[in-house]
Amino acid sequence: MVGRYGGEEFMCILANTNREDATKIANRIKEEVKDTYEGEPLPLTISGGVHLYQGESVNEAINAADLNLYKAKSNGKNQIV
Repeated sequence: MVGRYGGEEFMCILANTNREDATKIANRIKEEVKDTYEGEPLPLTISGGVHLYQGESVNEAINAADLNLYKAKSNGKNQIV
């Protein structure tokens, strides 16, 4: 399931997916976007945070993914954490 979560933020919920596979999928999306917009006047990149749901509240899970997103941004953007 994919949806817009905030201004420029989107969330993907990948049911029955482990952390390794979710990270691979997020990196594939990031690379597709980079390749599609490379050479454009305003290139588009993606930073993302991956979190494996482990039974915590929905808000806690979203916050954990969001923390990883901000780690990716602070580490130089255009990466998945």
